Amino acid sequence: MREVGHLHAAALGSLPESKFVAVCARTAEKASAFATQYGVAPFTDVGEMMEKTGVEVVVSVRTPPARGHGPGRRFRRGADALVEKPLAS
Repeated sequence: MREVGHLHAAALGSLPESKFVAVCARTAEKASAFATQYGVAPFTDVGEMMEKTGVEVVVSVRTPPARGHGPGRRFRRGADALVEKPLAS
């Protein structure tokens, strides 16, 4: 994970009104390392993460090419999404 992901993780972990519960990365190794650092559950599939954790808001810090169809999947599953990068470039 890059610096922006860590900034969001620290912010979410410090807000009393939020509960940071999971991270989703492209590889299990990256997800596990990030999850261990912040005490959250690691995932490599957004749909599985949402199903197993019941998250209400997803923060996406990926660039548009790397993001694929992720934001659309989150909206269809009923979660709000904060997209750090532009939706399209």
